[in-house]
Amino acid sequence: MKKIIFILPNLSGGGAEKVILKLAEFLNSTNKVKADILIFKNKFDYDASSFSGKIISIFPENKKIKKIFFPFIFKLYKNFKNYDILIGGLELFPSYSAVLIGKIQRKKIILMNHTFLSEYIKKKCSKQKCILHKILTIIINRFANKIVSVSIQSMKDLEKKFFLPKKKLTYIYNPIDLKEIKKLSKEPLEETYKSIFFKKTIISVGRLDYQKGFDLLINAVSLIKNLDFNLAILGQGEDETKLKNLTKKLNLDKKIFFLGFQKNPFKFLKHSIFYVLPSRFEGFSMALIEAMAVGLPVISTNCQSGPAEILKNGEYGTLVPVENFEELAEAIKNYLNDDKLLKHFSEKSIQRAKDFDITIIGNKWLDLLKNL
Repeated sequence: MKKIIFILPNLSGGGAEKVILKLAEFLNSTNKVKADILIFKNKFDYDASSFSGKIISIFPENKKIKKIFFPFIFKLYKNFKNYDILIGGLELFPSYSAVLIGKIQRKKIILMNHTFLSEYIKKKCSKQKCILHKILTIIINRFANKIVSVSIQSMKDLEKKFFLPKKKLTYIYNPIDLKEIKKLSKEPLEETYKSIFFKKTIISVGRLDYQKGFDLLINAVSLIKNLDFNLAILGQGEDETKLKNLTKKLNLDKKIFFLGFQKNPFKFLKHSIFYVLPSRFEGFSMALIEAMAVGLPVISTNCQSGPAEILKNGEYGTLVPVENFEELAEAIKNYLNDDKLLKHFSEKSIQRAKDFDITIIGNKWLDLLKNL
């Protein structure tokens, strides 16, 4: 039985963290692989109490790794010795550490790429750090045995922008657990939230930052604010205050509701009429697939990358241009005014979501590990 370990900064409320918890649990359930998770810092947003593997936390949440770099490297080295395969569960530092220590220990190395990396580092990092991460990714990541992207377009980005060897690149879409989603969607809403959903309610879920484009969604809503609906936004992030101020400035604070990070978003999705993804760029978009699994019709920006692949260029949902909140507003208006369109795309969502179930995606990972 192969022993593998996924490497993450923490288990905070991101889509990648949720994916890895679910994937590692599935792999353990097969009794073909023993999967554990190592996190740099002891920070949890997800409940991992029932996880069948080990979760190894090497430092408290408040520690700054820059100040304890050598103890950090030593602890990684010590923990990685017990595994056959190291999996960098996120881009940049988790991937760098998997390669640098894995090569010394002569381990097999897999890296996971959850985003459209060239856009991510350009928007998230200063110019100097952007150049540094591009150089490090070009040099370090080519020493991995396999690099798994979550979409075809994000895989091609690694080949074209980071010159990584094509033979080392592959893609496996992110998994969802359809049975668990169905169960969680049946949980009742707390009284605090029920009044929001008395009206037709649109929903969107994600980190409140530039990438996710919630400012575009708010501006789109301002163009059709005369229509009778609410918008619920689930998530937390660095732009929360800015987005709330924009909402007030546009006199939308009685129409748009910020509900924070929710451990169970599915009960909110179940009470909504459709889902909107306004992102500027993505790697895949777990939130989009999870909304479809609940049976919600979806509207998404046609951003790099993921949505066009998930929706098969509009067959399973509506795609609108990136950064164009006028067209986004028009698509929302069309959905609000057309029950037949909603019913059509609700059925399409349920149909498409089945392709991403954990049993299908998990077995693709088993094949990859077997052939490494």
